Formats: sequence, structure tokens, C-alpha cells
Amino acid sequence: MLSKYTLYECFGYILSPVFYRFFNILHNFAHCNISLAKKMSRMLNNFYYITKCFQKPFK
Repeated sequence: MLSKYTLYECFGYILSPVFYRFFNILHNFAHCNISLAKKMSRMLNNFYYITKCFQKPFK
């Protein structure tokens, strides 16, 4: 059984680069649809920081 520490760490390390890359892709396409890209990138950025916050108490 995985502990919360390893579970959050695994999700953090797997998802962080994926969402960061996706955030960069949206940023590159911002000139096409600025409002949508800004909303999505802000949401993904918030999710990135939320995953970081979840990791901190277990370290």
C-alpha cells in the first residue's frame, strides 16, 4: 500500500512537467485566442502550485 507521501510525490513529479509543458504550449498559442489561453494557463498554473503545496507537508 502506497503511503500519502509516495503517492503525492509520484503525482507531483509526473504531473508537474506535463502541466508545465502544457502551460508553455498554451502560452505559445496565446496570440490566437488570448482570453481562452489566459484562463486555461492561469488554471493550470494554479493546479501546478496546488500540487506543490500538497507535496510540502509530507516532506
